Amino acid sequence: MRARHAAARADYIDDLTALDRKLKALNKRIAEAVAATGTTLTDIVGVGPVTAAAILGEVGNVARFPDNDHFASYTGTAPIEVSSGEVVRHRLSRAGNRRLNYALHVIAMAQKRYDDQHVARTTPANSPPAKAAKAHCVVSSDASPTPSIDTSSTPRQQRSRKGRWGRHSHPARLT
Repeated sequence: MRARHAAARADYIDDLTALDRKLKALNKRIAEAVAATGTTLTDIVGVGPVTAAAILGEVGNVARFPDNDHFASYTGTAPIEVSSGEVVRHRLSRAGNRRLNYALHVIAMAQKRYDDQHVARTTPANSPPAKAAKAHCVVSSDASPTPSIDTSSTPRQQRSRKGRWGRHSHPARLT
């Protein structure tokens, strides 16, 4: 029984080793193909060869988009209006190319981790890192070229147990 389990474990290890070699070879081929395109995508923090290949494969020629808004709509990152009456709200679209949207999400999360690590390294010893990180996020979100989403219609702090709008019947009727 033990010999059979040992043989099975050895087979699994051999299979994993072979798959690891194939994965490394594929990653090398992808990196070479991306480098051959001459793209500068891999210069962006969070964009490796695999993500760059996914973006290049999904987008094709970026010149086919007349402006940034069309590209954002194609990727599903453009906010759409979901207003009702006088209340104006926006949310992210669920439409668009989901594979490209996922690639952009991966890049954004990698950049957030990078920013958080950078803030942690550059935070003065006498200030709390959380405050510095929060201040950094506020500064970088204001400087970001992406559109901001208005979520200020009703802050949660203003809501009470009496209802969604607190003691007021509706924010549009507060005149």
